[in-house]
Amino acid sequence: MKELNKVNDQELIEKDYYVKTLAYYLKNWEAHKGYFHYHDHLEIMYIVKGHCVVELDDKVIPMKSGDYIIINSRKEHKLIVQDFCRIMNYEFCLERNPLKSLVSLSTLLRHSEHYQEVLNHNLDYIYMKDYEDIKGIIKRIILNQQSKGNDSDLFNQILVAELLVNVGKELGSHHYEDQRSMVYVRKAVDYLETHYDVDIKIEQIGRHIGIHENYLQRIFKEQMSMTIVDYVTKVRMEKAKMLLIGTNIDISMIPEFVGINSVQYFIKLFKRHYDNTPLQFRRRFKKDFQNDSYKQSTKRCPLQEVV
Repeated sequence: MKELNKVNDQELIEKDYYVKTLAYYLKNWEAHKGYFHYHDHLEIMYIVKGHCVVELDDKVIPMKSGDYIIINSRKEHKLIVQDFCRIMNYEFCLERNPLKSLVSLSTLLRHSEHYQEVLNHNLDYIYMKDYEDIKGIIKRIILNQQSKGNDSDLFNQILVAELLVNVGKELGSHHYEDQRSMVYVRKAVDYLETHYDVDIKIEQIGRHIGIHENYLQRIFKEQMSMTIVDYVTKVRMEKAKMLLIGTNIDISMIPEFVGINSVQYFIKLFKRHYDNTPLQFRRRFKKDFQNDSYKQSTKRCPLQEVV
């Protein structure tokens, strides 16, 4: 049975394809760092609440409430959540085999001018801010799946068609200008993640991206809900925490590894973020690790394992 692996394939309107729902869920993620993987089907991730980062190959995409991304099949990606993020997922495939529906998704999209904008999009993913009630459509798709009525498959073709038409409408509208700012912010995040260990000036980042520093500061705060200074500080503290846990580097040397010139200032920042000085944090971690190791070493083995 042939399946299409992307929503922007011209074949979708040249032949008849049908939507088949594979999975859907609403999940709260906390302090999660995933690994690169791909699916043999398509995936829509909608950020309901909080912040996260989606990485695709060499792209780093910061996302927040009201953002969504459509990822074509076999596109490697991973999810990173620093604190908290509630995500609504819908996973589906496009196949030639008609299910119970007499109307294919292709039939519904074939004469849509807005869907043509999706076909013109040449990336393996579509990352957007929701201006066209994509959230509401995904919720209706999920409710339709849960109802399991006689016409649920027909409604599914209609709802997914509505979703893709609205995505195309968004791609072709003036709101798409806002997507440019998302690209600039992604580039700024890439730069900060790479250069956190040296002194960073906002003017340098703007020059690297090709926009004015004042504009960069404004769109960065709009997209990330924090300033550039706050973001790079957060990255530096995360890197410092990893060095404290994973190495025996002297604490007085760690500021140099994370781009901070003063040991006193580093200690002040670290305590503000983690309610512990770096020394207290390292001692506490090692103590907890030793306690866990002791518990594991003194744990009784089941009789069958001993035998």
